[in-house]
Amino acid sequence: MKKIIEIFLDDLNRIKKSKMAIVILIGLLFIPGIYAWLNIDSNWNPYDNTGNIPVAVVNKDSGATIFGETINIGNELESSLKSNTGMKWVFTDYKDAKNGTDKGKYYGAIVIPENFSQSVLTIMDNNDIKKPEFDFYINNKKNAIAPIIVNKAVGTIQTNLNQSFVNTIICKIVEKTENIDLITKSVETTNDLTNKLNDTKNKIEQLRAIINTTSNVTDSTKNSLSSVKAIIPNISNSISETAKGLEEMKKNAQTFDSAYETMENDLVSLLDQVNSNINTSLTLINNSNASNNIDNIYNHLDIASNNLKSLDSTLSAINSIIKLNSIQELDNKIKDAISKIDTLKNIFSDAKKASENISEYKSQINTLHIDAGNLRTIFNSNVKKELKRVFNETSDTLNNISSKFSNSDSLFNNINTSLDNIISALESGKELNNNIDIVLKGYEDDLDKLILIMSDVKHGELYNSLVSLLSNKPTEVADFISSPINTNKHDLYEIDSYGSKMTPFYSILACWVGCTILTALLKITVKKSKVTEGAKDYEIFFGRYLLFAVLAMIQGLVIGIGDIILKVQTINPILFLLTLMLSSVVFVLIIYSLAIAFGKIGQALAIVIMVMQVAGSGGTFPIELLPRAFQVLQPFMPFYPAMNAVRETIGGFYKLDYLVYILILLCHIIIPLILGLVVSKFTNKIKEKLEKEIEKTDILG
Repeated sequence: MKKIIEIFLDDLNRIKKSKMAIVILIGLLFIPGIYAWLNIDSNWNPYDNTGNIPVAVVNKDSGATIFGETINIGNELESSLKSNTGMKWVFTDYKDAKNGTDKGKYYGAIVIPENFSQSVLTIMDNNDIKKPEFDFYINNKKNAIAPIIVNKAVGTIQTNLNQSFVNTIICKIVEKTENIDLITKSVETTNDLTNKLNDTKNKIEQLRAIINTTSNVTDSTKNSLSSVKAIIPNISNSISETAKGLEEMKKNAQTFDSAYETMENDLVSLLDQVNSNINTSLTLINNSNASNNIDNIYNHLDIASNNLKSLDSTLSAINSIIKLNSIQELDNKIKDAISKIDTLKNIFSDAKKASENISEYKSQINTLHIDAGNLRTIFNSNVKKELKRVFNETSDTLNNISSKFSNSDSLFNNINTSLDNIISALESGKELNNNIDIVLKGYEDDLDKLILIMSDVKHGELYNSLVSLLSNKPTEVADFISSPINTNKHDLYEIDSYGSKMTPFYSILACWVGCTILTALLKITVKKSKVTEGAKDYEIFFGRYLLFAVLAMIQGLVIGIGDIILKVQTINPILFLLTLMLSSVVFVLIIYSLAIAFGKIGQALAIVIMVMQVAGSGGTFPIELLPRAFQVLQPFMPFYPAMNAVRETIGGFYKLDYLVYILILLCHIIIPLILGLVVSKFTNKIKEKLEKEIEKTDILG
């Protein structure tokens, strides 16, 4: 140990004798930090500045008319974008938008066609439904990341347009229903009719009592019968008013029948498209040239996924109004199919990765093909029948009620005629009282039937659901149907900026770069002198390594202090600094040992190892997105434990993970020690010979 310290102190004395050496070393201590700080600062919060990315918007929408009112979804989109700072929206004409995107003036362009709003309203017609479309142009050459950001923004716009469509249509329907006061009239008339029917029944009961107790008072009986007769026109008028209200409700039900037919066709069409695209994917992957069809398979899976998501959204909206087990069952299976497709999409998004294991995914797509067929079977055998039954029950109920009230006119006409006959008969004698009581009992039974029908209508589940739906505020109903689900986001290990999130990668990379520069500029071998006389190989190895270790530690400390000055988030600043210093000590041992064992080739290997870690350590992209080879190698890379230990000090600690990462980092000193102390003994002669040959070139060195 004494010899090691002597060699280290001798190195320091040599450095002190040269001012230029001191200046160079001081520069070496700060260069890695400057590298890290510039990268961290430039990536501090780039996504907060997306408002500077220009995207052209062309609105040609000429609008459309629904229920006598004009709507223009294109104008609504334009108004919302004017207050949206997510992008730099430039409203212009088609020519400027297209040319500007072609030459890179705009990163993308959105073009809303003239018939956009009209296409939206085809769902209200009996003709073929035409889905509204808008064109989106994107310049993929201008920048690698910008297209991803712009695509995400346009995806948000598409979601907003979908919600705007549902919101507009549903709002107008419910608002129209509210304006004509259909539900209020129907409910009020139904309640009024029920009350009058009960009142009439009570009067008939009273009349029967009068007839039975006053059989000798003919005049009183005649007067009572006349009172009942006078009530009949009022009841008849109430029934007419109710019949009108019910007729309007029946017409509204017919509108819902028409909407059901349209909805059923849409659902079947979506299921057919899903089956078609998955079947095409299955055909492509079973083809002998399946590896060349990766992109096509991905595109068909993507279309099938979007179709299933549209189907899921529609079924969820239906089920929020009409609760059916069959719909819930189908919706659950659709969600399962979406999950399977999205898993496959992630695989096929990387063509190289997918082609390497193409045979493994054939069975998955075949299973998906069977699942898609089962979706259609479940829809035809369960959902379709249940939906049809619900809508048919609505129509039948309204028709039954209307029929009853149609028959009620003749019923009360018969009552009126019968009362005239009874009054006439009373004048002939009291012996008719028993017959009159029988007739009135029959009328009382008929009224009981009518009251029972009205009670069933009022308390029916579908009737109450319809009344509740259409009685709510139009904007609230439309908003719920267009966006029925809210997401509650919970951030774990929250980090205040993107720069802080990237600090582990750039700081650890800077530590490695600094160590590489140290071994490139400082001599690896120790010059023979009085200090080295009698020194063993391992003492010379560690004696010179101490100089590298101290300088590397200072580099790590400088990098960490600079990060803190930049206001990088740190949960524990002391551990943050110590982790960077320890990482530098381990890294410099790796590079130093490679240079000792293999000379210039070892230094070149250190750069190769650095490049591999930059690409495959998971510092920027998640390791799961990288090729399989990097996923296998990542745990063996020194960057892996170093970066994760730094992340713990920045985002927060989980149990003993920090200590585990530090232990893994320390394990990386084992192989370098073997290289520097053992392998170097066998490679020294080859290394010296190679270096002499390099010097002879007068170029390399």
